[in-house]
Amino acid sequence: MENEKENFWLKWMVKIDIYNADWTIKEEGKFEHNIITNAWLAALTSLGGWLGGSAFTYLGVWTSNTAEAATQTALVAEIVDSWFARKAATVTQITTSTTNDTFQLVAIWTATAWKTIEEIGIFNAGTAWTMLWRKLTWTKTINTWESISATYKIIMSRAA
Repeated sequence: MENEKENFWLKWMVKIDIYNADWTIKEEGKFEHNIITNAWLAALTSLGGWLGGSAFTYLGVWTSNTAEAATQTALVAEIVDSWFARKAATVTQITTSTTNDTFQLVAIWTATAWKTIEEIGIFNAGTAWTMLWRKLTWTKTINTWESISATYKIIMSRAA
């Protein structure tokens, strides 16, 4: 019997909105083509085989523009103060083209002091984590009482 292969693809994107203190939009950004980390590949096969592991439900923003690499296990310069620490995201399963084909994470941070952000990532814990994906964004200064809303989508589909 001949083996048949079914093609599968992932599309990932993150939308970051920056809001003024009065919640009017200051700037919007959309970023695609993340780095899939080696650690995530191992975590995915473990989760898929019910061998253990934790779901990827945390988002974090950082301040480093170091190039993305599959061997990275963490973002380069983590922000741990001023309300920008890694946080549990609101996680949902939504439909893009096939029922429940998209994994979505949403988090909002409000600055209590100015910070510069340059990268975002998805993690499976608040500490002692595995990084799923990392994406360089832009170099943006977030001023006191401004907010960032990050919406990360991972869309899974069969190739046509």
